[in-house]
Amino acid sequence: MTNETGKVLFPQDGTIWFGVIINTEFVAIFIINAYTAFAFARNPHLRKRTTYLIINLTVADLLVGAVAGPLVIFYPGRG
Repeated sequence: MTNETGKVLFPQDGTIWFGVIINTEFVAIFIINAYTAFAFARNPHLRKRTTYLIINLTVADLLVGAVAGPLVIFYPGRG
């Protein structure tokens, strides 16, 4: 929101929406990869040597969405 001079009236609005969007993204990453890991764990036909790379990528992406991503938000200068 701006006034006649072009200055932003509420500078924290951008920060709030940034936090909402980023946290929504991390939740989506976590849920989708948890569902995928659950599918691999539940179905033994999917656990083959040819799918180990996909399973590894799913677990790594799950950890990024659950651990590394939120840490970057809470400690922004260290990442």
